[in-house]
Amino acid sequence: MADEDSKPPRQLKKGNLPQYGLPELGRPQVVPRQMALYEIIPEDNAPHVPTPGWPTPGWPTDWPSSWLFTDTLPQGATDDTIEPPLRRRKKRWPIVIAVLLMLILASGVAMYFYLHHQAAEREQRRIGAYEDLNAAIALIQECDPVVIRLDLATERQVTAEAVLELRALLDLLPGTEQRLDLALEKAQGAYDAFSEPTDQELCRHVLDAATFRKQMLSAGKKLIETDIEAITSLGLFTEAWELIVLADDEMREAAALSTAGGSTRVRQAAELNQSASVRLDAAQAKIAEAQAAFSGVSYGVVARYVDLKKEAAVLAVQADEATLRSDFASAVEANLAFGNKDKEVVVAAALIPTDPVSLVTTAYDNITAQVRDVYRSARASAADSDAYVRDYVGVGIQTGLQ
Repeated sequence: MADEDSKPPRQLKKGNLPQYGLPELGRPQVVPRQMALYEIIPEDNAPHVPTPGWPTPGWPTDWPSSWLFTDTLPQGATDDTIEPPLRRRKKRWPIVIAVLLMLILASGVAMYFYLHHQAAEREQRRIGAYEDLNAAIALIQECDPVVIRLDLATERQVTAEAVLELRALLDLLPGTEQRLDLALEKAQGAYDAFSEPTDQELCRHVLDAATFRKQMLSAGKKLIETDIEAITSLGLFTEAWELIVLADDEMREAAALSTAGGSTRVRQAAELNQSASVRLDAAQAKIAEAQAAFSGVSYGVVARYVDLKKEAAVLAVQADEATLRSDFASAVEANLAFGNKDKEVVVAAALIPTDPVSLVTTAYDNITAQVRDVYRSARASAADSDAYVRDYVGVGIQTGLQ
């Protein structure tokens, strides 16, 4: 027994709770918290309940349960088979860390492939967008021959010989506008697919090039249609005016013959006045056609003049015929009426411009001024867009819109 008492107290063994070597005063050996290798933490602060088969030492029970240790092992248990809960939890940490590292690695790999896939998709979309953009530029170039013809037609003076050419040009505009619509659709699709600001800026200028060409077609169509109307109306009015001039000359000559007297001269005067009346009827018909051909112009003052001139010619014929019948009373009455009507003709003639053609040209300028401004503005904007595309990509929309 003496040898057993002289044995040193059993020390803590890593991985096991201290089971022996309690102090002589009956208090447990306490390892400071900062130095403790293990600590049994009570659950829910419940009072310590000894494990069955483990004797309870006789120290005060108001000590924290984490300080209470037993001095014997359960039956059949050894130090190597007893493992505190904390040690079991510590063994799980490497597994948790490994799983977390694997998750992080897997997430990184997945993110890499996701970003790589997204970049590949963006590049594929960009390639497809440039194909659409090139197709849009090609469609615009297909439209440019018509656009250039229209541009030339709107700037040069229109002649009667050019009417057929202008009508043929109008027939080409609907198909050209359809191509521009398709170009706009492809350019808009490219713009939506692009993500780079520089690519989108290029698309905007291609869109502008097509949009402003459509505006040129719309305004140019109105100008060409007005040109055709005006030149057609002017041709009819010119024919009417020539008839008016001839009728006036005949009536002047008839008046001179009537004044000279003699049945032969009076008969000639009557024939001239009759011819003038027929010419004035034809002039009235031409003026009506000219008015219908170009609604923007008003030939009212000329039509009024012709009406009065026709009435005067009828009165002159009546006077001549009365003279030939020797019905001098009727001849005098017809001559007085003719004189009064001729005064009205003079007043009406004063209202006609010195250059009657100015009736058409003034109306034409008033109608086309605003439309022409719209056309020229669209043309300038289209030329600017073309210049940007040429400078940016090194290929031209060769339109001649410089």
